[in-house]
Amino acid sequence: MFSLLFPWSSSIATGNARYVHRCGCAAESASDVASSCPEDLAARIAGILPNARLKKSLETRKLRRSVGIDYGLERTGIAVTFCGLAPRPLSVSKLKGDNLIKKLLSVAKKEKADEFIVGLPRSWDAQETEQSNKTRTFAGRLAQYSAEEGVRVFLHDEYMTSEDALEFMIYRGSTKKSRRLEVDAYAAVIILQTYFHNDGRFAQLMVPKRGELQETLCSKYYQRLSQIEEDEDEDEDNEEL
Repeated sequence: MFSLLFPWSSSIATGNARYVHRCGCAAESASDVASSCPEDLAARIAGILPNARLKKSLETRKLRRSVGIDYGLERTGIAVTFCGLAPRPLSVSKLKGDNLIKKLLSVAKKEKADEFIVGLPRSWDAQETEQSNKTRTFAGRLAQYSAEEGVRVFLHDEYMTSEDALEFMIYRGSTKKSRRLEVDAYAAVIILQTYFHNDGRFAQLMVPKRGELQETLCSKYYQRLSQIEEDEDEDEDNEEL
């Protein structure tokens, strides 16, 4: 029944994707996740996909928005998009810790988003840095809170997004003041653009540590997919009539 309802899940469950488990500890395959999860739960976690991949399997208009996050120790840029279409900067927040997480959950609710895409910084030679570790820790904590709301958290590699964002703002004629104040939000836009351009292939799911939160995340995710499938079946029936 699992593979029939979600035909894309079989390739994911074999370990073709990379997962992040237990608030930042990288797991190379779904089998690593299974070592600390009940078998059925591990399979359900392995089947959770980002919207960038779901849009190839489901009717696009049924999906929800994605919120991009350019996390920083002093400033965090926030952007939003619907299935990769016209991503737009939302704001730059100076909040930290739990206050920042509350802010992001509020944004997700207002924008009707069901996933966060957090940029994972890397060095010029694709190596992780001290900031990468801090970002992983933040994303792991965000995943714990957002699971209760059914909002998934994915990490997606980023490199020079701030530089690209600044170049784009200069190109569109932004003032020096707006570039200084808004560059982090435009960096979040670029994170979303890169994520959708790559069809979410490199997105890493952050799995909350607590088993009950894992159950909640899975339950809300698959309930949403079931509702989409039911809506699509209903639309097809109406078209036949």
